Amino acid sequence: MLRKFISIKNCGNFIDYKGPLNKDLWNGTFSKVNTIYAENGSGKTTLTQIFKSLSGNECDLVTKRKSLGGNGDPEVALIYTDNIIHRFNNKRWDRLLPKIRVFDSYFAEQNVYSIFLGTYEEPGLFYDIIPNGITLIGEISELRHKRSKMSDYIYNTRSKIKRCRTAAALISLNKTLDSQLGNREKLIREIEEKTVTLNESIALASVSFAEKINRNLSYFSPDLRVDKLHKASNHMVYDLYVRGHALRTKEIREIPLRHTLSEGDKSALSLSFFLAYIESLSDISDNIIVFDDPISSFDSRRRLATIMLLGGIAKRSRQFFLLSHDINFVSKFAGQFSKDLTMLKIEFINRTSCLCHQDIKYETMVGFQKDLLTLQNYVGHGCFDDRERRSIATLIRPVLEGIFRIKYFMIVKDDQWLGDFIGMVRDSDEASALYRLQPMVQDLTLLNDYSKRYHHSNPNYTDEPISDAELRTHVDLALKTFANI
Repeated sequence: MLRKFISIKNCGNFIDYKGPLNKDLWNGTFSKVNTIYAENGSGKTTLTQIFKSLSGNECDLVTKRKSLGGNGDPEVALIYTDNIIHRFNNKRWDRLLPKIRVFDSYFAEQNVYSIFLGTYEEPGLFYDIIPNGITLIGEISELRHKRSKMSDYIYNTRSKIKRCRTAAALISLNKTLDSQLGNREKLIREIEEKTVTLNESIALASVSFAEKINRNLSYFSPDLRVDKLHKASNHMVYDLYVRGHALRTKEIREIPLRHTLSEGDKSALSLSFFLAYIESLSDISDNIIVFDDPISSFDSRRRLATIMLLGGIAKRSRQFFLLSHDINFVSKFAGQFSKDLTMLKIEFINRTSCLCHQDIKYETMVGFQKDLLTLQNYVGHGCFDDRERRSIATLIRPVLEGIFRIKYFMIVKDDQWLGDFIGMVRDSDEASALYRLQPMVQDLTLLNDYSKRYHHSNPNYTDEPISDAELRTHVDLALKTFANI
């Protein structure tokens, strides 16, 4: 497994990342399952491109992300299993990790209307799931290289024949030319034979691959179905049906899919292709799987399906990374795991993007619940500066108002506030549910008056001095009052 990043320098917003700043919260080590939340422009795509480059030595993916205004070229150092260090320096990796599979926007764009197979020299992912596919592609590529060299030899020999002036030399050159032509024909036949074998293997694998695609599509877009997946040049193309009606077949080509399919359906197709690819790997347990924002243009139903499917892949893979801009999606995905999970976020600190621990439970809380936890955290851990203390002081009233609205929702109104509630308690009689709170009127009034000092309704609230000891006293009192209300 990938253990940790030692450093990332001059790469996108990772200008000088040297590991986590707070090692008490996270020591920099990744788990089997990892989530990374990031806001736009913080460095999520940069991390994804580092993963992708590491898997196949596409060095341009990293070099093209040189930091704006940075000094020097991108450098990356990371630790893999058994403390093996992989370094990207001088525009290249010193060693690769080939079994990293990445789904990102680039894969989605390249594989929605057809599946890109790559070239003989740079084969695409699809050949990984073809029996002997990588071996055959390698052999064909080598034969093509030999054929090209043989063509060069033939050209040179023919040039020599044109310049030849002696009969003996001409006879020798013609014999050489005949031998070279024979060797080239032999190479051509070998290429043709292996290409036929490869295409037959592709045709066989395409049947089960299409079934896997359709099974995944049934979770996202049950109205879509692909059929007759077949090789055409360096792409796999398919017939597409929508609710049983042919949208694209060999006979129907005049309707462009880019104008017919919704963005959600396009995303569903490309994601289904990638999921089918992962499911077809014979060694998924040896692979590191990376998903970068797989829910583009998805509605809530498709997002839930994605969470379920990705959870299954994460459990079967060697290591799993989910990167996303959607904090709620990350939270729901993480909820499937009780152990072997590390939750991170990218933050820009000290002029560089950094990987930091994420308390996603706190960050996805809203309103009253989050305010209450903030007060509890202050009592336990304190805070750093007066600006944060002022912010905490303003939470006292909303927390107390929140518990009043929850517990006495039949009595209090939406347009009433803590001062109104205190007056209602003070004026209540024994028949009122608020009557039992009368002994708390003094404490409630004290808390209300204190928090008013830091509320924006006070024109001088920013100049109001704040003491940590005084704030702690009032927060303690607010929590005790909250518990008794």
